[in-house]
Amino acid sequence: MDDIKKRISDIVRDMEFDRKPRVSKTQKEACFELSDDVGGVKKELDKLNLRLWHCVYKNDYHSLKPDEALDALKKIRSDLDGIIEKNS
Repeated sequence: MDDIKKRISDIVRDMEFDRKPRVSKTQKEACFELSDDVGGVKKELDKLNLRLWHCVYKNDYHSLKPDEALDALKKIRSDLDGIIEKNS
């Protein structure tokens, strides 16, 4: 019985039972908007990744030039910078 109580106390020791404050509607909207913005950037990054994969693994080096890939990556970076500036 003592072993069980010790195990329970070990499990419960790191748990926090305090209630968290409610999340406001503006916080929810901000998270949704940020998720939407990041999702758009992720979609563009996935497209670039797929094009690079096709270029390398299908040996179709004419389908994507390195300059085009770098330009797409710069656009993605500028989109991310815009999201950061907007939410700072």
